[in-house]
Amino acid sequence: MTTARIPLFSISITACLCFCQKSVYGQTIWYVDADVNTNQLNDGTSWATAYPTIQEALADAATNGVPADEIWVARGTYISNTQASSTFNLKHRVKVFGGFAGTESNRDERDEDPLTNETILTCDVSGSTAIVRAVGGATIIPDVTELNGFTVTGASQHGIVNKDSDATFGNLWIVANGALPGNGDFDGGGMYIDGEGTPTLSNCRFESNLATAGGALFIKAEAAPRVTDCFFIDNHTGEPQATNAIRGGGAVYCGVDDDNARITFRRCTFQENTAAGGSGGGLLKVEAASLDLIQCKFLGNRTFAPTIAVGADLANGGGLSTEGGQVRLVNCVFAGNDAGVYVPGAGVIRGGGGWFLRKPTIAGGVNCLFYANETDEGQGGAILNSMADQTLINFTVSRNAAPRYSGVYAIVDVFGSASVMTNCILWGNLAGPGFGVQDAQLFAIGDDDVTYSCVQDDSPNDSNVYPGQCNIDMDPIFEAPEVYNFHLCPDSPCIDHGDTTAVPLDDLDLDMDEGADCPSGTAEPTPDLDIRDRVIDPDEEEQTCAVSITQCGLANQVVDMGAYEFRDVVCVTGVSGDVNRDGLLDGDDIQPFIYCLYITSDQPIGECTCADMNLDRVLDINDVACFVESLLAGEVLCVPTGGCPFEPLIDCNTNEQYDAIDLYFGTSLDCNGNFVPDECDVAGPTSLDANENGVPDECEGDCNGNGLPDDVDVAGATSDDVNSNGVPDKCEPDCNENGTPDDYDIATAFSYDCNSNDRPDECELDCNTNGIPDCCDVRDHASSDCSTNFLPDECDLMLPFIPSIDCDTNGTLDECDLAAGTAWDCNTNDTLDLCDIALEQSEDADTNGIPDECDVVEQMQYGESQQNNESPENDCAGEGLESLQIWLLERDVHLLERWQRHALFDKRARQLGLW
Repeated sequence: MTTARIPLFSISITACLCFCQKSVYGQTIWYVDADVNTNQLNDGTSWATAYPTIQEALADAATNGVPADEIWVARGTYISNTQASSTFNLKHRVKVFGGFAGTESNRDERDEDPLTNETILTCDVSGSTAIVRAVGGATIIPDVTELNGFTVTGASQHGIVNKDSDATFGNLWIVANGALPGNGDFDGGGMYIDGEGTPTLSNCRFESNLATAGGALFIKAEAAPRVTDCFFIDNHTGEPQATNAIRGGGAVYCGVDDDNARITFRRCTFQENTAAGGSGGGLLKVEAASLDLIQCKFLGNRTFAPTIAVGADLANGGGLSTEGGQVRLVNCVFAGNDAGVYVPGAGVIRGGGGWFLRKPTIAGGVNCLFYANETDEGQGGAILNSMADQTLINFTVSRNAAPRYSGVYAIVDVFGSASVMTNCILWGNLAGPGFGVQDAQLFAIGDDDVTYSCVQDDSPNDSNVYPGQCNIDMDPIFEAPEVYNFHLCPDSPCIDHGDTTAVPLDDLDLDMDEGADCPSGTAEPTPDLDIRDRVIDPDEEEQTCAVSITQCGLANQVVDMGAYEFRDVVCVTGVSGDVNRDGLLDGDDIQPFIYCLYITSDQPIGECTCADMNLDRVLDINDVACFVESLLAGEVLCVPTGGCPFEPLIDCNTNEQYDAIDLYFGTSLDCNGNFVPDECDVAGPTSLDANENGVPDECEGDCNGNGLPDDVDVAGATSDDVNSNGVPDKCEPDCNENGTPDDYDIATAFSYDCNSNDRPDECELDCNTNGIPDCCDVRDHASSDCSTNFLPDECDLMLPFIPSIDCDTNGTLDECDLAAGTAWDCNTNDTLDLCDIALEQSEDADTNGIPDECDVVEQMQYGESQQNNESPENDCAGEGLESLQIWLLERDVHLLERWQRHALFDKRARQLGLW
């Protein structure tokens, strides 16, 4: 997760005759390198004399220095342990940066991605309750205190503890910390935030952490963290020890009981987190604090209760569960979340695949998308509201599933609660048998207030619609709902049919337009889910900062229903460089232009068509020069002709739709990416269509690369197809390289296939070169396979990667000798006794061919009289044993080492699934 590097200051180096710290205006930089040479004076004043441990640098760093001391840590692994002095305790106004290669002279030279020069903070083998601590005392740790650029892993309870602290944490990979129940009820496997303070987390990745509550992050007391651009992936909570405990939050648990605290997550992703026996697969919020979720994504999170019969408070909210305080969702996406609940008895309200909210929550949301969420048992595949106040503006809820009510299920008008929905689209949600289409979209117990919304019912496009002002029941006509594209098409009835006054102002300045038309950047309607302006009716004068239209007439309603505002997605404005399609070439086009340049390296299509400044259908450096010059001039003036006029829009197939629009909406295909509809390609000179199927030849299969589609190749006899399967022979498997496909060789008996695997026998492994594949050799008993490894025994000793041996040179593998009882292994170490002795792995003081350790056992079991019993190896004693030992040493002085190496190879191969 690389972020923009902003140099905060420059650093000068003054050479000293004595060791001196590198500093600017009183600031000191301390250096740490785990691989530094410790056979010298290490005082932390340079990379060459760096401290080997972070603890030494922390001990010397000045507390509350102005400016703050910095500690630069080179890549490597750094250990904390259960000793308080050995834990990485952050100090007031000290910044600790990892990720250095160990050569940098300026901080902005390092790569901020924690995995580039991975700098690992972990615990010793005895484990650690916390690896990093930012704990204030009489005063709160200030926000200038910072930890940045590390991997934190291996804690048995919490990776990081932040208490009474405003510290800053950035560019961290917090992975594999914490413990599941059974090892103690530990909360916050990745990070535990307690006490007062407003810590800041940015560009952090919490992954595979475990806990009882808050697998990645646990927040309590009066803390109000601000979390930005962070990822929470594959974190988990286990079942709580007490069945009546409200636990969960597979990734995050917010339990702050302070109604003045506001917790904020901005541009964060919660993905594939799980809460077992608890609520909130991605995030669980309880208590009185406020929670803002801004431009966040909840993807594939899950809750379930696998073993215990929990109460109604648990196993709800596959993505998000909220109870208490105020909750605000702004421009969020919930997709693929699952409340896989366990229902212990009838009458329990459970579910909320995407979001479960329960009294006394007061919730509001704008421009949010819920799709493909589900609950296995219960209701509210997308949203389940149990007696909470909710106000949802411009939500799109589609393709969610539940056994009963799959879209939004609300129990309202209880304890004064209310459910308000305006400018929403609820369409295509699926419920089980016996539930009507409308109930599958939206079902409320008690009075709800639904207005200016599109709600699917059993008979679309009739006069019977969901009760409420200006509601409709017409197909919203999404662009491509089957691939979860819920933008509106040009003929959607939801365009300009919303209530503009219902859209809240952009108090967060999501589009960062402060200083433009709206001086504060917040006196305009909240931008849509794509962070684009909510559009005023094109027949009316554009108004950026204020709207006041409220009638139902289509000519007057200017805001669309749903999370996305409709825009023409091709450059139909006539202004090159107008990438945001607002009719102007201005500063608002800079970010969209950069975005298009980044994602498009070939033909610009759709929203990026207007970025093609020189109309050569390629986005490259030439367009950048044209765009900059035109932007500075305020008009398109950059090409040699003295202008950069917009290319006339073409309708080559005469279907009364511009080609660019045809291609974007898929009414015409463009398989070769030349920005010309395929039907025009084959009708004109730009493409051939040898088989006359309407598809340009270059888009057809041409496996042999001769320029002809395969079916034309075969039909015209320009390529052979002896097996008549429509594929040129040269493209088929021909392992024996005889010019005909393998299956044809077998079908015509040119080649045998003894094991019926469609591969000629001559291409199979035949280690003993007898003309028969090894597997058939063994199967038909043409060769013995006493080791049951599907290779003939005679090959076991020839192939270097097979861990088999015949140490007594009798022609039979040792494991087979042992299995047949023709040799002994009295100490059961899988080595023949005679070889134990020959290789000096066992002593044989009395030269009776029996390892001494077995002699002792036999004496204990049978007495001295049994020692002279003959054994199969007795003939190896004396001269025979000595000659065998000499032969073995002469054959391979490293026999035992090679044998052990083969055994290790075999073990690893089995682990990797190779055998």
